[in-house]
Amino acid sequence: MVENTSIKQLNITLLLKQPMESLPNKKEIGEALNIPEEEVNNSLSIEVPGGNKIFAFPSQTKEFIFEPQRVRINDKSGKSIDESDIVNDFKKIFDKFIPADSVVAYGYNFDIVLSTKDEIKPADLVSDKVLKNFGKTKILESGIRITLEKDNAKFDFQLIPTGNNKQQFLHLNIHIDEHVIPEDLKKDFKKYYDEASNFYSNF
Repeated sequence: MVENTSIKQLNITLLLKQPMESLPNKKEIGEALNIPEEEVNNSLSIEVPGGNKIFAFPSQTKEFIFEPQRVRINDKSGKSIDESDIVNDFKKIFDKFIPADSVVAYGYNFDIVLSTKDEIKPADLVSDKVLKNFGKTKILESGIRITLEKDNAKFDFQLIPTGNNKQQFLHLNIHIDEHVIPEDLKKDFKKYYDEASNFYSNF
């Protein structure tokens, strides 16, 4: 049974039909997010091969990553879904830099550490049918990966060992093939986070 959860990262990703004509600079990002000019000047801006740009601001526990056909925002603050301002920041970025008709898909990623009341032994995550193929051996680590499709969304659940039998790392990726961003993005974001909760709540 899961006793505690700790959010390590929240993510919103946007996929575009065509490459952006130009990627924003840190001054433009700062203006869109209402970040003070002095902080913008002291912010981190990295350009990597392929023309990708990564921005990080001292007061923000987030990364803003621009690629020609993809935009990603990572919130590393550890805040809950209700407390995080990732959705508001995404809307500001979207409204400022992204043509509404350029969206081909969007998605979310949730990285969560699960703490359980009892130990989960590595062998507990492996079916008897699989275990018998290994004979008399000791399973040192094991995890779970499940990919499924529900409605218009593809889910990739990964339960990854941490080395502590009372902790598991859960990564959930959701890819949604929609050309329109939901009007109530906060509600949509929370809905898919709840899907993650349903996955581990009775674990």
